[in-house]
Amino acid sequence: MQQDKTKTTEPKRYFVPCPHCGHFHALDFWRIDFTATVRGKNVLAYYRCEKCDTPIYDEDKNNILAQGEWRGGGALHLNSLYSPWKSFMDVAQGFLDARNDPAELKQFINCWLAEPWIGSDGQPEVPDEPIELVWGSSGIRLSKDFTFEVADLAMFFTDEIARSSISSDR
Repeated sequence: MQQDKTKTTEPKRYFVPCPHCGHFHALDFWRIDFTATVRGKNVLAYYRCEKCDTPIYDEDKNNILAQGEWRGGGALHLNSLYSPWKSFMDVAQGFLDARNDPAELKQFINCWLAEPWIGSDGQPEVPDEPIELVWGSSGIRLSKDFTFEVADLAMFFTDEIARSSISSDR
């Protein structure tokens, strides 16, 4: 079975309301604003609403997450901005720590933002062969031996779980 690298499905994203204007949007890392710097470290970060441009602070996060809703189809997509255990500053600092090291930046893009790393050819890096799960009495195993990063495996398992939960909802 060959993997179709040209077929793309928009992921199912979690949309949250702005506490100021009510506009629903998916949380995007590039909407984080870093404002205060003390001794070279950013100490305040907040999210800016894509419609009204008003700051959304960490104190608002639990409330907006509770009011959110899934939209779209395909695999579920959640980045670390949605984590109730990570502040906007934690995520921003993760980027600042990784930005000057390509390997660290790739890890940040894959794991923190849950986005594919775009290679030098402008295309997402995708394994050459399909990765399949075999469900057995001893648990889950891969159908072949593959070498790939933990981030790739985590995204694969997330995709498989999303597919099974979506198909079981029908």
